[in-house]
Amino acid sequence: MAHPKLCVPKVVLSVAFAATLLAGGCGDDAEPGAANRPDSGTLQHAPARVLARMVGGVEETDVRVALLIGAEKVRLYFCGGAESYATATRWFDLEADGEDVEFEDDTWRIHAHVLFHTLLGEVERAGDAARMFKAQSFDPATLTGLYEGVAECGRLGLIVTQDTDGNVTAQGACTGATERSQEVKLIEPITSEDGMIRVRTPGRAGGTTLLRPAGLEPL
Repeated sequence: MAHPKLCVPKVVLSVAFAATLLAGGCGDDAEPGAANRPDSGTLQHAPARVLARMVGGVEETDVRVALLIGAEKVRLYFCGGAESYATATRWFDLEADGEDVEFEDDTWRIHAHVLFHTLLGEVERAGDAARMFKAQSFDPATLTGLYEGVAECGRLGLIVTQDTDGNVTAQGACTGATERSQEVKLIEPITSEDGMIRVRTPGRAGGTTLLRPAGLEPL
């Protein structure tokens, strides 16, 4: 698979639709730590607001998917599992001004639609058939969500899910520093450290890295 890369094509996701998500109370939050940043309360320094967060999966695969929606921006993350992290992990940082999500290049094709706090779509990667995927909003009081960080291996991404019984599962990978993504090894049990989650860092340096809830701007 080609080296994962940052993508900034045009995506359609309406500001009006995003405003309804905000009014509904789904994911009304600023970037983590914003309150502690100098001048964070002024307009010119205010962080982009996340209006909705969603997580889900790709059918008949071990690939997980997570989505962040802002008024003018979308971040979409596909994370492969034990059998696919090296070839099915990729970040998309996208502009937004409608309700459909469209992206296509030589190796990936994505078409999706946001409806009632749910993302339904189809993804096709080079060498694989087109597959349906789905992501939904979740209870912000749980650990569920998309987390990210940076390390020697590149950009770390982790998708966490906590069910109604409190059981927590997670799947992550690191992209950017090598041609193929590397699997993130989890530290069990998966717990929160002031809203962040610690993972074992891939690569020769080893060690651990604290991942924070992802925002609309890449770290």
